[in-house]
Amino acid sequence: MRKKLFWSYTVLVCFISLVLGSILFVTEKRYYEEQIQQNVILQIQLLKSLFEESEPLNPENFVKQYRDLLDGRITIIDSQGVVIADSDADFKQMKNHLYREEVQKALEEKVGISTRYSDTLQTYFLYGAIMIQKQEFIGTIRLAKSLNQIQQINRNLILHMILWTLFGIVLSFFIAYFMSYKILSPIRTLNQAVQEVAKGNYNKKIYIESSEEDILHIRNAFNHMTEQLQNTIFEIKDKNMKLEMVLSGIQTGIIAVDFQYRIILINSSCYSLLNIENQEVEGQYFYNIIHDQDVWDILDTTLKNREVQTKKVFFYNEKESVLQFDAYPILPTWTDQIMGALLIIQDITQLHQLENFRKDFVSNVSHELKTPLTSIRGFIETLQEGALENPKVARRFLDIIDLEAERLYSLIQDILLLSEIENREQEQEYFYYEWIDIIQEVVQLLQPKVQKKGLDLVVDLSPSLPPFYCNKDRIKQMVINILDNAIHYTEKGAVGITCFFHQDQFYIQIWDTGIGIPQEHIPRLFERFYRVDKGRSRNKGGTG
Repeated sequence: MRKKLFWSYTVLVCFISLVLGSILFVTEKRYYEEQIQQNVILQIQLLKSLFEESEPLNPENFVKQYRDLLDGRITIIDSQGVVIADSDADFKQMKNHLYREEVQKALEEKVGISTRYSDTLQTYFLYGAIMIQKQEFIGTIRLAKSLNQIQQINRNLILHMILWTLFGIVLSFFIAYFMSYKILSPIRTLNQAVQEVAKGNYNKKIYIESSEEDILHIRNAFNHMTEQLQNTIFEIKDKNMKLEMVLSGIQTGIIAVDFQYRIILINSSCYSLLNIENQEVEGQYFYNIIHDQDVWDILDTTLKNREVQTKKVFFYNEKESVLQFDAYPILPTWTDQIMGALLIIQDITQLHQLENFRKDFVSNVSHELKTPLTSIRGFIETLQEGALENPKVARRFLDIIDLEAERLYSLIQDILLLSEIENREQEQEYFYYEWIDIIQEVVQLLQPKVQKKGLDLVVDLSPSLPPFYCNKDRIKQMVINILDNAIHYTEKGAVGITCFFHQDQFYIQIWDTGIGIPQEHIPRLFERFYRVDKGRSRNKGGTG
């Protein structure tokens, strides 16, 4: 800045010096030329008078007589342009001068002046011609003055102009240096303060003493600006911190992108939901981070059509998950241009599974209820058609109906029990119980079923089990369900239950020698209503 201002002053002064010097040079040159022209006109008028008054007429002697006196070349030309006398050259060898500029002007206007290069003497001359008339002779007398004197004067003027210009340039250096230092000193102070603010020092203040009101206004405005900027930055940081706290506490994923598909905001939940590695993604293009085409289509449609889009997308990372993407266009009220889009991402995997469980449950229960009802209805119709008359057959049919009714009752009890378990508003009673008492009650309840199937029941309880704080009915029901299931699917061999305490944890292990569960179905073991082989399971009964 200082160099720029310094050279600006210098160039300006140099330019002014050159302009003034050029004007002076042109003015002086024109002045000397006009003086010489006036002098030539006076001299040719004098020559005319002398020529017309001389006796007798002898042109050659006349031009030679006054040549040295007037210090110029004298030429006499007749009305046809023929040179009849010349003081400096052989007039007989000279060309016709009728169409020379000064001769033409003299014949037309009595006096003619021109400047040109003389081929005869090879130098520039100022020519002055005047019409003469003596007796029967009519022509012109011409006086030529060499311009060497004017050229010397011009050279002197140029030299003086150069010297004054150099003096002005040197003087301008000192003036420009002083002025640039004086003017730029406050600006330099302001620049240093601005750099400090740019580095984050919003407390920076400047103290400039100056007689210029504009400089003082800039100083006060800068100090006020830094104060306001500090307050604004503090408010923005406070709002950003609150926003970040809110967004980080939301389990729902939130991504905001601008109209160029660049991510401008993303909360922490998105990293886990979308399996994004820990990296700074803000400012990057959305498609460089999220590679799923379905998600890209949702965002693209929202930005192009300005419409809300909703879609469920299956993600396959370490495990399958179902995410719902809701895309909303960002349409500010102050413009009709779309600013971007907001993506709301919800993990609906559990809801999706519950929906599938519900469908499976309805399907299973419908089939399980339909089978005994169909059987009961069929046997009742048979009895109504006459089988009731045969006591033996009727008795057998009634036993089957009773068995199917018992099966139907068991299914309904399972459904009611499931509903009761899932009712979170139900009051729960918790007390300390001995594990051995709970297990013995379960064994006594299921012992008849074990004996009926001819199985062995192995019970292994650790003698050092501490009391357990729990809801006895719920724990008992859980053990009954699992142990009953083991008995149900074991045709021969044994079932067993083991209970022990290890590292502040209670462990219950139930095993059997039945058909087992294939390895690929183990992860879904605790899904409600899930069955490994639905056909075989229906033969065994139950809801799953």
